[in-house]
Amino acid sequence: MGKALSSAGGEIIPELIKMTSERQKKIKNVTTIVGGMATIMGLSVLLDKGVTDMAKSTELLGKGAAGFFIMSFFSSIGEYLATKKFFERGEDKDAMKNIADSNAINVGLAKGAVASSAVRGLFV
Repeated sequence: MGKALSSAGGEIIPELIKMTSERQKKIKNVTTIVGGMATIMGLSVLLDKGVTDMAKSTELLGKGAAGFFIMSFFSSIGEYLATKKFFERGEDKDAMKNIADSNAINVGLAKGAVASSAVRGLFV
């Protein structure tokens, strides 16, 4: 009888450990995403003053265009560094895939911006 309990316990314990580690991974993923979103929101508040000043100092740019320029600049730096690292490693295909994926995402974001602008125009 002792062996039956130990063998059953031997199956249950690893399963509980596996479930706990999966739950911890999910919690870590959620906290990472929430932390990233909070960071983006915090930085956007800090950047808002700079965007406003930039829009005021240049008559050619509105606040929306200045904000778009700054955000595209900051998002492009990471892409540039990642692509550069791929080329340095000799992984040219991965570098080109990174560029193509980024461009596809940017086209999708631009379509979304145009669509939201059009929808907003319907209600103004």
